[in-house]
Amino acid sequence: MLYVNKKGRISAQYPALPAFAGLPPIPRSGSPRSGESEASSESRGLERDLERAAPYLDEGCMVTKHRGYFNRLLHLANALSPKDKVSPDVEGVIDNLDIIPFDFEDFTLDHPCNLVFLEPEIRISLDLFWMIAIAPSSSTLDELTQVVKSNNDHRQRELDSTGISAPRSLDFMAECFLNPQYELVVLHPEHFRPDGRSFMVYDPETKDSKTYVVARDRCLRGSVDPRSPPFPPFYPRSESRGRFRQPNVFLVALSAEIRFHHYFEMINATPPPTPLPDHVLSLMHRTISLVRLLYWVPVPTKGSKGESILAKILSSCRRIGSTLGPSKAIERSSDLDGTGVDQEEDPQRPLETNASTTSRHRKKYCWRADMDLEARMAYGRALMSGHGVSFLRICILLTMSLCSSR
Repeated sequence: MLYVNKKGRISAQYPALPAFAGLPPIPRSGSPRSGESEASSESRGLERDLERAAPYLDEGCMVTKHRGYFNRLLHLANALSPKDKVSPDVEGVIDNLDIIPFDFEDFTLDHPCNLVFLEPEIRISLDLFWMIAIAPSSSTLDELTQVVKSNNDHRQRELDSTGISAPRSLDFMAECFLNPQYELVVLHPEHFRPDGRSFMVYDPETKDSKTYVVARDRCLRGSVDPRSPPFPPFYPRSESRGRFRQPNVFLVALSAEIRFHHYFEMINATPPPTPLPDHVLSLMHRTISLVRLLYWVPVPTKGSKGESILAKILSSCRRIGSTLGPSKAIERSSDLDGTGVDQEEDPQRPLETNASTTSRHRKKYCWRADMDLEARMAYGRALMSGHGVSFLRICILLTMSLCSSR
């Protein structure tokens, strides 16, 4: 990094490098003294990135296991750009999905469970160009889907019998949550590895590297032969993180679903000459199905006891001047029925929250009464993809328009 010293000459400085992998630290050199021009804001930003990455250097890239000072952190659930000034409560929506373990009373987007450590090429291909995605493996998806669906069925039965919508309660001690397996899904293989370039992965146990290329079936394999071994699923668990500080598998699925949804919309408009293999498309569809289960909200079955109880609750709401719709009344029915305390604000807008407070002390985001499953998913995608407020507003208008036309 260059700066101008007091004599008007250009000098240089470089940031301190922390110790890792048994290597000693390298101290900072040539820092500008008071009154001298400092390094550019871009250089200072790179230095801050290195400081944030320092605690994760030993774990290496989540996908390739390569270790180095160039690796950086990436948010799974991304926030809107700070320059937009408006920051919808992404954390509140994640709280609403009840996918964060009870230990996370201080969950924020910067919590380690929402951070993955990636080398530059992987990070840019994943976050900027959406050429790849990281998704739960086939076996992990099977287990997660069973866990979530079983809990959804329980919540439906509870609502039908009592009129009260129980919050989601998942088993965060299940193996599929504590030690999930992931797959690298290459959405655009030829763009990811142009000119037949190989893709190298490091094995920390054997200390050997393996290379993969895009095979004739458009999968990453050991050779171009479609019968050669595919790029294997991987376990990203790091010993340097605590049990619930590992990447949250549901946040990984939400991130992947955003990219898969975009990909399917793209190929529906412009089909590729050669589609991705069936097993890859199946994994993508099953990831989307899992996310649909996470956004699902129970509604009382017609003719059930719960429907009758809910009708009385809605009648009570109308008597006190509330304009709540059925889905919002369902979410609140436990409060009304158990405590009689009405804590609802304007039912036609999300609850405002303070992002600096802890997840257990801030209010959960409440879905609009007229938002169906597809609208909830679209809104969640817009919040977590980091496209900016203008994109989010367009998304809201489109989804609400679709809801009203049904």
